[in-house]
Amino acid sequence: MKKFYMYDIARGAYLRPEAFHKILRHAAASGFTHFIPYLENMIDLPSMTKASCSCAYTAEDWKAFQKTAEESGIELVPHFNVIGHSNQICLAYPELSCKRENAAEKKELSEDFSQQADPTNFAELNPETEVAQQWMQNCLKEYCSFSKSEYFLIGGDEWNTPPPLLAQEGYDAGIAWCDYMNIAIDYLVSRNRIPIIWHDMLVHYPHVLERLNKNAVIAFWFYDYDSGYPFLDILKKYGFKTIMATGLCNGAMTLRRESAFKRAMEESRKYQADGFMVTTWLDGRVERQKANLTLCGELLSGKTIPSIYPETVSALMILQKTKAYLNEQDILSQKKRLNQLLSDPAWERFPEYRFILQHTADEDLEALRKNYVINHYPEGPLYKTFLPVKKRASAPAKKSNQPEIPSGFGIELTKDPVTGNTIRFYNDGETFVLYPDYGARLQDWRFGENVLIANGLPVFLKKNPYQQPGSFRSYNSPGFMPMWDFGTHLNPNIIWQYPWDFQIGTSDPEEMTVTVFRKFPHVELRYKITVKKGVHGFKYDLEAVNLMPDVTASFGWNFCLSTDQTFALEFASGSERKKLLDFKNDLPVFKNGSTLQITHPDWILDIETAPDDSEGFWLDWGYGWITPDYHGKYRSLKVGESYQTSWNFILTERSGKH
Repeated sequence: MKKFYMYDIARGAYLRPEAFHKILRHAAASGFTHFIPYLENMIDLPSMTKASCSCAYTAEDWKAFQKTAEESGIELVPHFNVIGHSNQICLAYPELSCKRENAAEKKELSEDFSQQADPTNFAELNPETEVAQQWMQNCLKEYCSFSKSEYFLIGGDEWNTPPPLLAQEGYDAGIAWCDYMNIAIDYLVSRNRIPIIWHDMLVHYPHVLERLNKNAVIAFWFYDYDSGYPFLDILKKYGFKTIMATGLCNGAMTLRRESAFKRAMEESRKYQADGFMVTTWLDGRVERQKANLTLCGELLSGKTIPSIYPETVSALMILQKTKAYLNEQDILSQKKRLNQLLSDPAWERFPEYRFILQHTADEDLEALRKNYVINHYPEGPLYKTFLPVKKRASAPAKKSNQPEIPSGFGIELTKDPVTGNTIRFYNDGETFVLYPDYGARLQDWRFGENVLIANGLPVFLKKNPYQQPGSFRSYNSPGFMPMWDFGTHLNPNIIWQYPWDFQIGTSDPEEMTVTVFRKFPHVELRYKITVKKGVHGFKYDLEAVNLMPDVTASFGWNFCLSTDQTFALEFASGSERKKLLDFKNDLPVFKNGSTLQITHPDWILDIETAPDDSEGFWLDWGYGWITPDYHGKYRSLKVGESYQTSWNFILTERSGKH
């Protein structure tokens, strides 16, 4: 099997050429067959030179890298984003994007987009214009003129469709993306290259699976531990070759990332992927990646790596996540544990990496900066993190500033100038709201003075008034969001972002119901939300009718819990009960459970799901936030087959404050 290693240079460390040669040789020695630098504006092509950074690699640099790769026995694969991640390009070449010409609209946009270099430019490629299509082909031609690899990674991920396109009646972002990608695929095939593209747009717009050119190899990426990745199988059924891609986010192999790596290896074998790719994002320092290359190569060769390495990195990340919220004694305890791990003799194998970890824990920016410039240019996003900055305190959400919750029991439907149709539930001191015009997400869940889910959508829409439904991240605000997981438990999900129809039930005075529903090209969805008088919480009854052949899918959710007591929370599933910091390996998972209890100083939330439909609960957490997410059990579905399940959220008071 081909083994790819992707190294983020564009958004991480800008490698000096001598460091690039060094890491190429190390990748080959670690057993990798292909090396892909993630470049964005770190490659200086004639057609994009105005967007390239000052230290971008030239054609001559690439030829020298290629020579080292050939001598080392590894293939150097070119990377170029033909669409998506194109902000620098569109700001340098605004003709490639969408521009508003109306003077009045320009004035409005300049006020709302004052932070952008060009407020009339939406900084995303417009794939339907001849100028963008020709520019893309010119760049590929130029890159092919000095690169030799059999493969060519052209990205295509996370394209945020410009709002003026989405505003067009009947506009289909998936088809627009697919047709543009097909132009790139056709061109590379004509040059005897094998194009690699990322999978994620196909999850958001699965109706284009049949339309996309089958000469593309699809790299399926998932960077966290999960119950399985059957989207690999879906891709093969549609005629694509596949690469399983796992990732070291923030450039680090933690215990959580190691678990993801091993699961990806299992799924790669299970679904007979045609290749395996390790990706490393953001922190691309040579000192760190040399260790990663060695350890990843050993895992791929079937060896067991010492747990001390990912355990140490996990301990550092937990310290970074929690130090702003814990007392001094707890922080000192975590630092002591980290220092014990770093003093282990096993770290003598990677002294450069240990230096980075130790000085990161000590927050010694000066030492990190001096070390950084040995192998990397003193510029770019990662270098900036080593420069002194004035620190601003951040804190998780506090008590609500919203108006007092009315007593009584009922539903209020209003038409808000910002959020459109707004459906608010009241139930004896509890409230929450649905915004069906913006994806039927549940927000503003309050219980007395406690906020369980924030009300972020109105704020987001006021700051971004030109958002339109249907883009990859049209409505980037948290909440409780049911998802139809199409072969991967992957956030975000495009179905959040369209307007949904709704129906309010009025027949039972002891019960409130709202049903939201929408038909997509690949699935028809219906969610019924029920609230009973005097019983806090809600019930979801969900149904999906599959409209595509060869589908494996399930229901899941993303639950952005808002609380000022993140580390006081307790989570229980079955006989297992833990606080967040009890998950020493940074892998908070309650697998194979169908119930979850979350205990807060003021309330208890019991979550019940259908046992036959549950894979368990995955807790994702960071700097003062937590999302206890649910993964449903995948089923293979025929066209017209229905998947039905239910979730019950029961909220009870603890402290007597309510």
